[in-house]
Amino acid sequence: MIELRVLGELDLRDTADGRSLASVLARPKRIALLVRLALDAPSGIARDRMMAMFWPESTEERARNSLNQAVFHLRRAVGSEALSSTGDLLRLDRALVRCDASEMEAALDSGDLRRGVDLYGGEMLPGFHLSGCADFEHWLDARRERLRRRAVEAAVALGVGDREAGNAVGAARWLARASAWAPHRESVIAELLGTLADAGDRSGVVREYERFRQRLERDLGIAPSARLVELVEAVKRSGVGPTERSTTVASDTAMASSPAVPVEEQRPSPAPEANGADGPARTPGPASTPAPARSRMWPGIPAVLAGALVVGALVVGALATGIGDAPPVAPAAKAEVPQVAVLPFTVSGAPHLDYLSEGVVDLLSAKLAVPGQLRTVEPRVVLAEVARSSQPRSADVGPDIAERLGASHYITGNVLEAGGRLEIVARLHLASGASVATAGTLLPSEADLFTALDEIALQLVGEYSAEEGGRFSRTAALSTASLDALKAYLDGEQRLRTGDYSGSVASFTTAAAHDSLFALAHYRLAVAADWAGRNDVRVASLEEAWSGRDRLPERERLLLTARKHTWEAERHLRTLVTRYPDDVEAWAELADLLFHNPSSGATADEIRRAFGRALRYEPDNINAIQHLARLAAFERDHERLDSLVERAFALGVDGLGALELRALRAFAMADRNDQEDVLDEMRLLDDGTLEWMVFRTVAYSGALEDGHRLADLMTEPDRPAEIRALGHGLEAQLEAARGRAVVARAHAAEAGALHADVGLLTRAVLATAPLLADDERELLAVRDSLRARPRVPPPLGVGIRGASLLTPDLLDLLTGLVEVRLGETTAARAMVDSLRMGGGTRARMAEVLHLAIVLAGDAPPLAVHRPPPRGWVEPMAAELFQIGDLHRRLGNPRTAVRWFGVMTGEIPFAMVQRAPSHLRRAELHDALGERADAIRHYRRFAEMWSEADPALRPSVERAEARIRELGG
Repeated sequence: MIELRVLGELDLRDTADGRSLASVLARPKRIALLVRLALDAPSGIARDRMMAMFWPESTEERARNSLNQAVFHLRRAVGSEALSSTGDLLRLDRALVRCDASEMEAALDSGDLRRGVDLYGGEMLPGFHLSGCADFEHWLDARRERLRRRAVEAAVALGVGDREAGNAVGAARWLARASAWAPHRESVIAELLGTLADAGDRSGVVREYERFRQRLERDLGIAPSARLVELVEAVKRSGVGPTERSTTVASDTAMASSPAVPVEEQRPSPAPEANGADGPARTPGPASTPAPARSRMWPGIPAVLAGALVVGALVVGALATGIGDAPPVAPAAKAEVPQVAVLPFTVSGAPHLDYLSEGVVDLLSAKLAVPGQLRTVEPRVVLAEVARSSQPRSADVGPDIAERLGASHYITGNVLEAGGRLEIVARLHLASGASVATAGTLLPSEADLFTALDEIALQLVGEYSAEEGGRFSRTAALSTASLDALKAYLDGEQRLRTGDYSGSVASFTTAAAHDSLFALAHYRLAVAADWAGRNDVRVASLEEAWSGRDRLPERERLLLTARKHTWEAERHLRTLVTRYPDDVEAWAELADLLFHNPSSGATADEIRRAFGRALRYEPDNINAIQHLARLAAFERDHERLDSLVERAFALGVDGLGALELRALRAFAMADRNDQEDVLDEMRLLDDGTLEWMVFRTVAYSGALEDGHRLADLMTEPDRPAEIRALGHGLEAQLEAARGRAVVARAHAAEAGALHADVGLLTRAVLATAPLLADDERELLAVRDSLRARPRVPPPLGVGIRGASLLTPDLLDLLTGLVEVRLGETTAARAMVDSLRMGGGTRARMAEVLHLAIVLAGDAPPLAVHRPPPRGWVEPMAAELFQIGDLHRRLGNPRTAVRWFGVMTGEIPFAMVQRAPSHLRRAELHDALGERADAIRHYRRFAEMWSEADPALRPSVERAEARIRELGG
């Protein structure tokens, strides 16, 4: 009997005499071939399939000879009876060659969870890598993740079973093993903490929670969810001491949570390169998408969803600061003016008035703000802090919240309804809790709410300081005479906080319809529409808000200015956060800008830290989690992606947000089963939503091969011609990203047959892409087509990545770039002059074209290049790549590496430049003597272009040769 062990270690030996079969282990392809046969297709695997997997670059004759040689040596090692050949099939007899991984899966399939978990000794083939065999690497990544996931699920099931049977010690042991294999999975640690809590082991709960918290902070840069924090705080407050039973549990779980055999997932993952767009390969693999599992101890713990996308405690210019420096809740910065926190009011009487409990926080906070006199703490920060508190009433938590937020005062109050009349009473307290002022009023009905709150605000400010009260400027931000408008507005805010963007658009639209002068409703509608992808609504509501900007308070007016003046958005937002360091919305906008607009030059690591700070404000912020998941997928950090997706599902993410996360995980991890489910759901989407979802999934997942399955959805016969054209355009990008320029151009031609502008845009981008072989005839044809295309605004409704991009400005730029490729720099310089005369967008494009001329060697290098605007202006992928090339030319390798690694997830056609950017970074790291980084990027480039056109193969071969020279 031959025993093959691949879980946690690699070993092959004859059990009859214990002899190690070292000759097989010494040859990576032989062991990989044996493992492949041992784990899949018991009936056998076709020789052609194995040849394509292990010798993809060889001719058929050489590949077949290599396979025959490998099979010959394997048969000598394991026996000719064990490895047989029937026709074109190779088959391994599992009765003669036992493999721990296949036995583990068989045990789990039969329901023997205990044996299945015991067989899982750790990651499959740890540290094993087979250079030049991308298909095998993908298969190995997928199988690693599948086995780990199944082991975790089985261990959790065993733990839950023991827990329900009253065996706390056994449950803790199983759950500790599951937590070691899935060190960042909150649902697993929740079960473990619940088991310890049920047993009364308070110290065990705190100990395991702290380990988990430190792992999240160290490895992922995020904090545990508010629900988990609440659980631990509840256990701490309970005062439960360790009984005889709990003492036993504590000691046993201490041993169980520290396995004698180190588990790969316990080690900190290597920090990704700050500038690496795709980042280092981790331990990817498929991830099924079951319904989000909720821990049985959570139903009574409320979720804290107290804010929209938030980035807090991120001081200006401090993006490079480690995430561990931020406190769990960022206190408001010390200021010369006093700050007040408005806490939720107690509502009594009619149930339909419950919305006022938190609604008054927003309303009164806006009305109390007096520039230079009195500042209010951001309402969402206050609500999040109240939700974290265990005290039943706002009055009881006031002093603690004021201290944590750095507020000098806080306000509590009551709303009482009786006989249709409302009484509102508000109390102003010092941070110590002492009451210093009281204000109250009677309202005939709800319709008088705004007038009443104005009156209360004036009374409180007047009581606080008669002199300051006289200078109080009554804001009109929420001053609407319509109660229906108010209710719709508050509903919109609540939906926006929880990620229901479509619902928030509907609610804000209703609010604006009830009161057309409701400036804040128009502004918030523009924000919600932006998140929902409703550009038409965004533009119209932004104009309405701008016309009524004088009715907005200063903060909202500055936020509106940043959205209106897109070219200078970052400057306006940084001004705002400097003036109001606790403004959550301002930090949210700034973080979103850094993420979606690579012109900021922010690296993936900086963006991740920014959103990590957001989660320290609001650990249950779905928007921040979604953005971090996209970033993890883009960087190929599959463990982090899986953890974040599961966390989002635990928080109840739904709708398109849930579908996007499932799609990201399925395609980033190459899970074909999950991909089928996702594709079936996507097929039902309307054309515009499908386009958005497909392009986003491809852009962030980096699924160059499986991405064709997504593009196929857009090219189905019943789709409109424009959508099918965009689908073929996407196919062209995917092929070009793999170095297959010939096939890419064929897809561009198909796109052009369906929609001329989509085809022309795609051909022009391919013609000017870096490293793709120049085809002079194609360049001339593209140039002539660009020149002939009328310079008129394109029709709307095609899609953001389609013909709507082919503006007259872009036509001129593309024409100039093709001229540069053709060596016609005189014509290109004339185009630069023409573009510069136009100002605005044309002037910016002139800089891009001038930079291309410089890099072509027909102009002196620029001493200083003006980078793209740092605002809501989408840069071109070519522009960012050229900035990197410029710094490389000027001898600034560090800066060049940074620009080649800028996160370009949603920039149209950026995927065409992914492989070239890896090659550039590899060469730069190589020149700097940074061997590991050089190997990583050379390898990624070679993998992406493993099937490149023959004309492009030399660059791949040079990269592979350099990997060997560096010892990779």
